[in-house]
Amino acid sequence: MNNRKNSVVTSNKMTVLDGGSSTTNRSAMIITSAQTVRETPAPSQFKQYENTYQLGPTKVTSSSKLEKIIDETLKEHLTGRTYTNDSSRYVKLIADQLKQKAKELGVPRYKYVCTVALGPTRSSTLSMASRCVWDPNVDTFAENSYEKDGLFATAVIYCIYTE
Repeated sequence: MNNRKNSVVTSNKMTVLDGGSSTTNRSAMIITSAQTVRETPAPSQFKQYENTYQLGPTKVTSSSKLEKIIDETLKEHLTGRTYTNDSSRYVKLIADQLKQKAKELGVPRYKYVCTVALGPTRSSTLSMASRCVWDPNVDTFAENSYEKDGLFATAVIYCIYTE
């Protein structure tokens, strides 16, 4: 059963307008129109879940598994390639695939952040730094590098537990 009414909401009271008559109050008004009044479903139609109060992970991500994922992914994408100006387009592809493979480990309540750096090896240096706040008991990271054919890549996966 739907009933439509025009209403005016003032700071502390609600005035219902019938047939276009108006009421003015000295405080600011918010006008809403065509509000729909719906019947509330019976309590048996609502599903209720108990709170889990889970403060820690049931399963922890292994750094060695993540390092293996990084190593395999870097070799898969970069073997036989040399660094060119358009090599940077592989960075996003590699990072997305690393994140997807980390999620496939099936560890619930973890957020994965992947970073990949790619560049030429000829007399170049790269300095990377990252900072974040985390719990060393449940959060972890893994890193691995690849260097061949004038190309280097460094990838890092951060695993952060979300409560």
